[in-house]
Amino acid sequence: MSVSLIGMKAKPGRELPPPGARFPDVVEEQASAPIADLAAYVRECFDANQRHRQSSGIEEVILQCTRQRNGEYDPDDKAKMGNVDVFINVTGLKCRAAESWLKDVLVNVEAQPWTISATPIPELSADLISQVEQLVRAEIVARGYASPSLDSARARELKKSALDAMQQLAADACSRMSDKINDQLTEANWKAVFEQWQSDIVTYPAGIIKGPVVRTRRALRWIGNELIPDSEAALAVERVAPIDFYPSAEATNPQDANSVIERMRMTKAKLYECIGLPHFDEATIRLCIAEFEFGFRDWLSSDAAVARDEKKDGALWGDSETIDVLDFWGRVQGSKLMEWGVRVDDPEAQYEANVWLVGDYAIRALLNPDPLGRRPYHKTSFNRLPGQFWGEGVPQMIRDIQRSANGAARSLLRNMAYASGPMVEVDIDRMDDSEDDPEKIVPWKVYFVKPSSAPGGSSAVRYVVAPSIAGDLMSIFNRFLQLSDDYSGIPAYTYGNPQVGGAGATMGGLSLLYGGALKGIKSAIMNIDRDGIEPLITQMWTFNMLFDPDMSLKADAKVVANGAEGILQREQGQARSIETLRTITPYVQGGAIPPQAVQDILRQWLSGQGFDVSHWFPNSGIDSEIAAAMGAQTAVNAAPQPGPVPGTPPPALDGRQASVLQVQQQSQIPAPPGAASF
Repeated sequence: MSVSLIGMKAKPGRELPPPGARFPDVVEEQASAPIADLAAYVRECFDANQRHRQSSGIEEVILQCTRQRNGEYDPDDKAKMGNVDVFINVTGLKCRAAESWLKDVLVNVEAQPWTISATPIPELSADLISQVEQLVRAEIVARGYASPSLDSARARELKKSALDAMQQLAADACSRMSDKINDQLTEANWKAVFEQWQSDIVTYPAGIIKGPVVRTRRALRWIGNELIPDSEAALAVERVAPIDFYPSAEATNPQDANSVIERMRMTKAKLYECIGLPHFDEATIRLCIAEFEFGFRDWLSSDAAVARDEKKDGALWGDSETIDVLDFWGRVQGSKLMEWGVRVDDPEAQYEANVWLVGDYAIRALLNPDPLGRRPYHKTSFNRLPGQFWGEGVPQMIRDIQRSANGAARSLLRNMAYASGPMVEVDIDRMDDSEDDPEKIVPWKVYFVKPSSAPGGSSAVRYVVAPSIAGDLMSIFNRFLQLSDDYSGIPAYTYGNPQVGGAGATMGGLSLLYGGALKGIKSAIMNIDRDGIEPLITQMWTFNMLFDPDMSLKADAKVVANGAEGILQREQGQARSIETLRTITPYVQGGAIPPQAVQDILRQWLSGQGFDVSHWFPNSGIDSEIAAAMGAQTAVNAAPQPGPVPGTPPPALDGRQASVLQVQQQSQIPAPPGAASF
């Protein structure tokens, strides 16, 4: 077995030529400056970030949260438990309830927890602007203008119509973009990744999600007359384990850090799939696969504890084919990037870059492809702490309560054991010689004893029963359960516990309590919206705007995450709308409400349900504006013509009407008043 500078690789007894002999040019290139300087810089940043995370105590907190969620004691505490090591997993119960609550709001709904909406005055592409002009011209002709050409006055009058047409086209483009992103997320297995991310947010000091990133994906393609497997580059969204994420010391979020590094565990097959993707060095990837044929792992002191807590093998070194890859996102001096073929303007300037490192080999280097330099990492916490990268999860919030409840439970079990049977005091000197097993207690047992030599005599066998304080200990335990409701913000009645006293005994009181409990979960949902969903979808929107050739998707828009502020408010708004419709129905039937008001109410209600009502209800406001813009000429043209003076006899019939009258007489159509008959 041979050991590298920063890891270990397992090899069998057979002798193979060293990888350097098979890839001499690649080894020489990687050892040359500044490529070696780039790898050394990334390694230096990783070591610094790892030392900071360990010295700050976050690494131990993450491990504690894992054990607490799993219902296990810390190694130091477990040594003090003795024979009673019961763990009443209140933390697991609260975490599962919080995850279910978040899924009900953000995952188990028909609409996605985000929307793409056009700006109030959208900027359109040239193609969409020409469509607006055609729509306005068609509307002018339909409304009766004398000429389709516009002068300045009429253009101002129809500005509202043009703006509405622009907004409608922008809304259609946003709808198509939403469908595009939703399709990309579906292919990236978004829901499964999102649920894992939610679980991290609830359990750990922070949850980290990565995306959008380009990955090679296997797919089936119909080519000719057969269906064959193929590989294609596609956008992906990935969950990042908090234990594998290393921000720099000054970071408060992934974007303001000097560097963030993810330790990725990739199989050789996954690493091989990177060959052919942009900005990857194929020769270096092949060198890494050959040199680390039986796996490579960066040694970290927390690996043993992580493997034990995650119920894995626990062996740090073995015949695993997993290869550790460091994914670096941060600022790099331009001179270190130039030798990689990265074009920079100033070799002394600092540039946002992405570097992949395997051992001492850099296999990928490029400038951050995002035009604003945003990194593809998004983090948030169940309870955010101002000015800090790591926040609090549910296990941290109730850690002391969990430990106290466990202490009460252990004491309760010990007391139950002590009070479950008598303790016996035996004077062995007074036992008869026939009593060879006095410590054994059986029903109807008779002890044969010798006379007491003490004055007054005493019993040779005395029974002592320990007092039971199980009721007091159970009350203490229940009190800590109640405190866990308050400190976590997840009351027991939210997951079906019927033992709700006080105001919760009535439907109205329970509704008030549930509304108060919503405030805590709303805070977590807003953190997910603001820190995760909105920036992730925004970056996917930017990617499609830059690289998708379909111009019909593109419009001036903004991404809005509507988890807390949208879904919950929509549910409440729907309930209020239904109540309003029930209230006004009798007045509508009685004619007390004008038809136009009823139409406006229905339009607003259907729009709130997600229906597009623009094709069903005419826009009376636009009609009024266009009618006013047409001026007095329209009023004159619409004026009624004078009719005949009352009492004037009808004109005499001529031969042209004879055929009509003949048809009427032969049918059941009544003849007009005053018409002559044959």
